[in-house]
Amino acid sequence: MFVKNLSINVIATFELGEYEEQQEIFDIKFLTKKVLKSKKSLIDYIKLQLDPHRELVKLSLCWNCSEEIVNQYPTIKKSIFKDNGKYFFGSWA
Repeated sequence: MFVKNLSINVIATFELGEYEEQQEIFDIKFLTKKVLKSKKSLIDYIKLQLDPHRELVKLSLCWNCSEEIVNQYPTIKKSIFKDNGKYFFGSWA
């Protein structure tokens, strides 16, 4: 079941390839409680949306939801207030 009134604007930053864009920007509008269970499940779900052949170095998340939803899901609250919506990988970690 999807969480209503919740979406994420995602900016994925990659190591710069020869003919590739360095960033990909997209929205995720269908998130389940299972995806929001932990930071790992959230990041894994977002990574499923990306090309696995590109080297991801950073995810920037902008949450679009009410304060009530933020308080209901610790993963969202931690992402906003502890991690500032930023996650680093590979050479940027």
